Amino acid sequence: MGSVEGGLCTRWSAKFKGQCIIPYDCDETCRLKEGGIEGDCVWTGFKKGYACICTFDIEAVGNEICEVFSGTFRGQCYVSSHCETNCNKEGYPSGQCEWRGTNWGFACMCQYLC
Repeated sequence: MGSVEGGLCTRWSAKFKGQCIIPYDCDETCRLKEGGIEGDCVWTGFKKGYACICTFDIEAVGNEICEVFSGTFRGQCYVSSHCETNCNKEGYPSGQCEWRGTNWGFACMCQYLC
């Protein structure tokens, strides 16, 4: 799961590859390949450029997944595979980089079954 707002959650697309230049391509990937309700291109910084972020209905994702900030990951999180490896070392089954607002930026969030 990603940031949660009003019955929706967002997370980086797992299927979209490369720079997100045309929002329609991102939207199509999120809807058709990942079961989301929409997708959009988001600026992630000069190193990474634009990336595809998908929006999901919380009911579609499931309420049985909980998440916590990684206790050992340091700095901004831009590569979800690094975050997941870190979360695995902490004993969580998965993790991913997520936008957590202007106070936190991109954080490594570890996920587990509630």
